Amino acid sequence: MIVPRNNFVPAGEGPEPFHERLLIRERCSANPRGNRLEPKIAQRPAAAAGVKAGNHALEAPVMDPAPDLGALDILHFPMRSPEQFEHKVLNTGTGYERLQERASGVGIDQLRLLEIHRRGELENYYRTQLRDGLARWPEPAGESPAARELLRRTWTRS
Repeated sequence: MIVPRNNFVPAGEGPEPFHERLLIRERCSANPRGNRLEPKIAQRPAAAAGVKAGNHALEAPVMDPAPDLGALDILHFPMRSPEQFEHKVLNTGTGYERLQERASGVGIDQLRLLEIHRRGELENYYRTQLRDGLARWPEPAGESPAARELLRRTWTRS
């Protein structure tokens, strides 16, 4: 199955677990390059030789993907706290760096985040995701600008 995913937007820090703090889910998430976030893939063990790096495609599939019936939803929390995000960037980015025979484009987003970390800009990147995530929201039909501004101010409060 190929399942689309959308990120939950980082929120302010607090003592609550991440799933109680991260309440805003993007309608259409983008990767660090600004493209639509890639879906994830799940498979039966006999459906392919394996899952490729990033869990976005199968190695040597022997079955067609199941139709997307909207039955599955991925709750994606890639930025739960600054510390967790930094740990993820370091582990995943250096993992892609070490991946032998890595095809062009594989892990490009994680490598870009690792580069941002090495420049000392990862904390700023993390802090701007809430603002940028809200700015990417499309204007829903019938929603008043005043209600939208109230929501924006409520969620961006420190």
